[in-house]
Amino acid sequence: MYNHNIIMNYNNISWEEALKESHKTLLTTHPRSPKKLIPPHQWIKETMRKYLGDGYEYYAAGDGNSKYDKEYKVPGLFYDKMVDITIVKNNKVKGAISFKFVASNYNQNSNNYFENLVGECFNIQAMDIPFCHVFVIRDNIPYYERNRDVQKYEQFTFHNLDKYLKLSRFKDKGSPSKLSMSIIHIEGDMYNNEIIHPQKFKELPKNEQNKILNNINVTMSDYSEYDKKTANELKKLNVYDTLKEFSNIID
Repeated sequence: MYNHNIIMNYNNISWEEALKESHKTLLTTHPRSPKKLIPPHQWIKETMRKYLGDGYEYYAAGDGNSKYDKEYKVPGLFYDKMVDITIVKNNKVKGAISFKFVASNYNQNSNNYFENLVGECFNIQAMDIPFCHVFVIRDNIPYYERNRDVQKYEQFTFHNLDKYLKLSRFKDKGSPSKLSMSIIHIEGDMYNNEIIHPQKFKELPKNEQNKILNNINVTMSDYSEYDKKTANELKKLNVYDTLKEFSNIID
């Protein structure tokens, strides 16, 4: 059985592997469990450490006992906010990074996701703290009914995407200093011809659970569903380049 308590070395895995670990943890814990966020949060933290070096402190919720394996409270204009990944130097916040991974029921919450992001950007950046947002969404998004059956599959359409692309171009305190977007394809989490809900996963026999976990794989979308201009813009928002560019604006 998959053991999500194993402490990983996030320096030696790819972004896709970190997201795969996140998805496996989603299935093996509660859907609201924060454990599913540890792999991508730690991966981002260690990637920032590679880019910036050891002259900073890096905070993110983790699976160890270090004082850095936790979120950090970032000062805001209207309210202080616990942020997913924070870079600190001499007790001063030098950069903040938020992370969002949408795996189901997107459209009913899409406006809230976006409005919350804009509010978070302004609240933190009004304090002259650079802010980066890392957004991940699967290309085939299950919409679950209350009984945890898939009612339909949603797509991240150009209409959904366009507002994020506009936000990435808009240079103001209400837009992130840097924005990363990853539209991903997840394979292996199908059961009885539908993407399985985490609660239904837990009701399966152990051998069926293991079979699913062993077959899960995450790859980046090729963005072929979008026009060439949009696809090229998306490719420039990859997480590696975005975090590198974000590190360049941290003093």
